[in-house]
Amino acid sequence: MENVVNTFWKDKSVLVTGAGGFIGSNLTKYLVNQNASVTVLLRSNNYRSLLFIHSLEKSVNIINGDIRNIDDVCYAVSRFDSEYVFHLAAQPIVTKALNDPLVTLEDNIRGTYNILEACRKYIDQIKSVIMASSDKAYGDVQAPPFVETMNVSGRHPYDVSKACGDMICQAYAHSYGLPISIARCGNVYGDGDLHWTRIIPGAIKAYLKNERPLIRSNGTLTRDYVFVSDIVRAYAMLGQYTADTESRGDAFNFATGVPTSVNTVLELLQSLCNSDLEPIYLDQAKSEISHQSLVSAKAAAALGWKAEVPMDEGLSQTVQWYSKYFES
Repeated sequence: MENVVNTFWKDKSVLVTGAGGFIGSNLTKYLVNQNASVTVLLRSNNYRSLLFIHSLEKSVNIINGDIRNIDDVCYAVSRFDSEYVFHLAAQPIVTKALNDPLVTLEDNIRGTYNILEACRKYIDQIKSVIMASSDKAYGDVQAPPFVETMNVSGRHPYDVSKACGDMICQAYAHSYGLPISIARCGNVYGDGDLHWTRIIPGAIKAYLKNERPLIRSNGTLTRDYVFVSDIVRAYAMLGQYTADTESRGDAFNFATGVPTSVNTVLELLQSLCNSDLEPIYLDQAKSEISHQSLVSAKAAAALGWKAEVPMDEGLSQTVQWYSKYFES
């Protein structure tokens, strides 16, 4: 996907937060390949991330700083006159949010309003701000499939942090005129996810090491899994759309629309990894939304976006990537 040329991004000044993470590093790789002028704000240099695995640090401007520090964020936005901002930095793990809510709320709420405040301060240079939200922002008080007209809500720390981020974006869009769009994505998987507590990387790691995967749930939870290249394409299209339309707080769902159970994912991975080992179900999942799926009709109509990578193909590519990763 990164080999497809999108001339829109050529020489555009872009800031990416969270570029050391899973989706952020894939997005940074895409933007570099499109010849954008990319700046990344990193709290620390994770040399195991795709950013460094693919030597992208040689092709971007690195600013070391913390999204929780407003001075660091203002410097990152202004240093290279960034016009396009993709805010992906966050604490992304639901179980960590439950066990350490303070860190999650600081990262996901303070980090968001710091980014938006910095963009407000330099509003004359800003053409597009994209906020990485999540299907978790819809909470568990509404029945899926989720559509953008539903209210954001939440009863657990991670869900609340994402819902708050959404609402803060709405405030800055409508009160200060910031050109903001919000991306509410399903469960993203693919190359470079090193969060081993997540079902797909964790199970692949176990199978490739000839171990039984430890599954926190009972296997019946359903999620809307979407491949990372589809989400990177969604971010790029949304960034361009926001600039072209001067969007003010529009939210978009990005997912396949197909809810898939943990059990189904594990069966596919077991086959792809040529393993006959059965998972160990701990049935200890807490503060988890049981069933999630998204309707992405709005993205299809406004952006021409739809998920293109079937799950079996995406998982096959993902297993191949992890096989090479562990070999090296």
